[in-house]
Amino acid sequence: MANITLMGASYTDVPAVDLPKTGGGTVRFYENGGTPSQTQHTILFEFEDETSTSITAYWDEAFISDAIKATIPRTYNNKTVTAAKLDGTTWYSYDPNAIPLNTQLIDYSACATNKAIGYNGDLVEQEWYYASDYIMIQSDMTFAYIAGTWTYIAFYDSSKTFIGRITVYDDGTADPDNSNITTGTLTPSKIPSNAAYVRMASTETDDEYLSLIRTA
Repeated sequence: MANITLMGASYTDVPAVDLPKTGGGTVRFYENGGTPSQTQHTILFEFEDETSTSITAYWDEAFISDAIKATIPRTYNNKTVTAAKLDGTTWYSYDPNAIPLNTQLIDYSACATNKAIGYNGDLVEQEWYYASDYIMIQSDMTFAYIAGTWTYIAFYDSSKTFIGRITVYDDGTADPDNSNITTGTLTPSKIPSNAAYVRMASTETDDEYLSLIRTA
C-alpha cells in the first residue's frame, strides 16, 4: 500500500484516496490505478429542489445492502430527499400526502384481539385488549393519540424492526372518567428519526379508546 502526503500531513499504508472533483463530490484513486475487488454499488439521492447526487461504494456483503435499505434518509447535505435508490432500485420515497391530516389512521378491522404491544414491540397475550396493525408515520410529523393507559406505543423502522417505545402512563394524560385510557401527543422530539411505523393498543376498538390522528 502507498504512503501519501497531503498538505503537509503524511499517511502510511493507504489503499486509496478520495479527492474533490469538478462540479462537486469526490473521486477515488487507488494505488497503481487499481480497482477494488468488491462489487461496485451506486446510491442515488433525488432532492426536493429537483437536483440529485450519487455515491459510489464497494461491498459484497448482503447485510450492507439490507442495512442501507432499512434507513430512512429524509435529508442529505441539508436537502430534503424525495427518493433514494440503491443500484437503480428505489427503497425510499417521500410523499407528505401519504399520511393525511385530521384523519383516523387506525384500521380497527386489522386490530389483533386479546393482544397488546410488548416491551420489545412484539405482540403479547393480553385479555380484553386490542393491538393495532403497523401504522405509517414520519418522524417530522405530529400526532394526537388515545391508547390504553397501561400499554406501550412502539416504533419500527421501514423494515418493521422494533426501534423504540414510549410508556403511555408516563407520557399522556389519563381520562378523568376512565383511568384505563390516556390521551397524548407524538411529536418529532418523541418519535425516533428513523421511525416509519407505530403500533399501539387499548381496551376497545373505537376512536374514544384507540386513536391516532396526524395534526401537523
